Amino acid sequence: MAIFLTSFINLEMEKNTKNRTINVIPDSIFFRDVAPGDSDSTEIWIHNVGKKPVSIRIKMPTDSPFSVSTSSLPMTAPGLETKIIISYTARSDTPIHSKLLVCSDDCNISVPITAIPPCPRIITEKKQIDLGTIGMNSDFKFTFLLSNMGTAEGKYKLSGTEESLTFMPAEGLIQPSKTAEIVC
Repeated sequence: MAIFLTSFINLEMEKNTKNRTINVIPDSIFFRDVAPGDSDSTEIWIHNVGKKPVSIRIKMPTDSPFSVSTSSLPMTAPGLETKIIISYTARSDTPIHSKLLVCSDDCNISVPITAIPPCPRIITEKKQIDLGTIGMNSDFKFTFLLSNMGTAEGKYKLSGTEESLTFMPAEGLIQPSKTAEIVC
């Protein structure tokens, strides 16, 4: 599943955007949850915002695991846009970073591309658990939940700063979209 993030400013873009003849949407690409052997693709739109036709070229590092549907595009008339497709096939379960360079006669725009494999995201219902003051030898129990909001199985291991503090279970696995109840 490709995710578009167009609200971030791409620092590699050229500084003078008023005189630029092309815009690229999205300005960054994320492929999320692509397991080894799986593939995904997404569209990139290049819009001619200038006053004359432009020739657009696409460049990508030779060692990039991402592929582009074409490297040269026909002349694009003012006000029109053209589409390219970026594809990715995961070969491993490590995050991958690359960039796509979209060039015209007067500007170069760099679009970062990131692929992230399926991963766990274990969260607790509370960011901080404060048990307050508890008397010695008192029987006190507190329950909280751990949830895996990610797309892969997640392992957890709990510990505290006090020796008398114990967790049941203290460690374990949580499947994606599942919750574990922890007794303290």
